[in-house]
Amino acid sequence: MMTISKLVTAGFLITGFINLLPLIGVIGASQLQRLYQVSITDADLALLMQHRALLLGIVGGLLAAAAFRPELRLAGAVAGLVSMTGYLLLIVLGSTSNASLIKVAWFDVAAVLVLLAAVVGDGVLRRAG
Repeated sequence: MMTISKLVTAGFLITGFINLLPLIGVIGASQLQRLYQVSITDADLALLMQHRALLLGIVGGLLAAAAFRPELRLAGAVAGLVSMTGYLLLIVLGSTSNASLIKVAWFDVAAVLVLLAAVVGDGVLRRAG
């Protein structure tokens, strides 16, 4: 069971890290433009994108904390899964051809799979313990 515990911890940490990466966008439009390869020429759009970066940082922080605090795992998993699958749904329903946004979607696919595996592992540990 110790191996499952380590895998659960790793799963929440990996998913948290992936969600923390965009936090650099809080600094400003130039970081956001580099991150997503989109043109951000309007101050209002920059503010919205900075807010998005902040929200992803909150989700990432919650997921990372859940790696070490089992009582946070349900909240972290729900927040992470809603955020990432929501983005994936928007990508599927939208019509973007931006390679960077599609790359973000593939990272989210991988992160969703890792997080689901961590949630299943956590469930196994709870039933065994």
